[in-house]
Order: sequence, then C-alpha cells, then structure tokens
Amino acid sequence: MAATSQQFDVGAVGSDDYLSALTRRLEALEKRVIGQDGIRPDQPPLKPTLEMLENKLAQGFSKVGAVSSLWSKMAALEKALDPTYLSNLKLTDSAKTDLLIGYTAQLTDLSKPIEELQRLKDYLNVTEFQGLEEHEKKLSSVAILHSQQERLVEQLTGQVHQLLSAYSRIMLQLSAQLVEWGEAAKNKQ
Repeated sequence: MAATSQQFDVGAVGSDDYLSALTRRLEALEKRVIGQDGIRPDQPPLKPTLEMLENKLAQGFSKVGAVSSLWSKMAALEKALDPTYLSNLKLTDSAKTDLLIGYTAQLTDLSKPIEELQRLKDYLNVTEFQGLEEHEKKLSSVAILHSQQERLVEQLTGQVHQLLSAYSRIMLQLSAQLVEWGEAAKNKQ
C-alpha cells in the first residue's frame, strides 16, 4: 500500500522503473475497484461500454459539425437573398440570351392569351356594342328599383296576411255572436 501513496520523481528514477511502478499502481487500483476476478458480476463489461460511449460521442460531434455547416450555408443564403446583393449582380449578354432562349417556350405560351385578348378587343369595337354602357347604367338603376320594390312587396304581403288573419278572427266572432242572438230571439218568442 505504500506504493500507492508514494510520489515518484521521474528524473531520479529511470523511465523503465517509472513505467513498471505505474503499471503496478494501476493493477493495484483495478483490483481494489473491480475485484480480484477482474469483472464485477453486477456491471457490464467495460470495453463494450467504452466503445458504445465513443460511438455516441462521435455521432454527437458529427451532428455539431452538421449544425455548424448549416449555419454557414444559412449565412451564404441570407447574403444571396439580400436585395443589395441582387441589385449588384450583373448578367453578361450571353447569359441574358441563354435565359431568353430557355424561357422561349414559356413566353410563347403566355403570348397566346394576349393575342386572344387582342382579337376580342376588335369584337368589342363593333357598332352593336357601342351603346352598351348606357344600357348598363339604365339596367342597373332598374335593378336597384326592382330590389327596392321586392322589399316593399314583402312588407306589404306581411301586412296583408296580418289583416286577413284579423278579419277571419272578427268574422268568426261575429258569426258566433249572430248564432247566440238567433238562439236568444228564438227563446224570447
């Protein structure tokens, strides 16, 4: 036990003696911690556990590397999306022609609806359609008047229904009163 607590001076003792002393101390420590058999029954083997720990640490460090590379890509993307960067970006004439050639099919597809509109514009300039705006104004005022009259008709219809139901109640009461008077007159005779 004295070897575990004594200090070694590397300069005073040779390197072979130093290594052998360290080896002895390590073996003594392992025997104390692990036991005489070398394996503790309630603990898993040390080597696979250390290998698993090393693999998990390597995975963690690789994820840290992926995150740092992602941040560097984000900085480059932010730079590319900056409006000042895009305004300073200049295309050569050959690049512009390549872009136009690449978008030729799209431009022809978009030009077809424009040509269709031009043909329809010629139809609208025909004399039959010249007075349409005046007719549209007249019809819109008639439509407004019609909707107002529909609302008035609905209100009047409701009032007529109320008056008819009141009239039928009065007629029922009057007929009942006449029947009573008729019976009273018979009784008096």
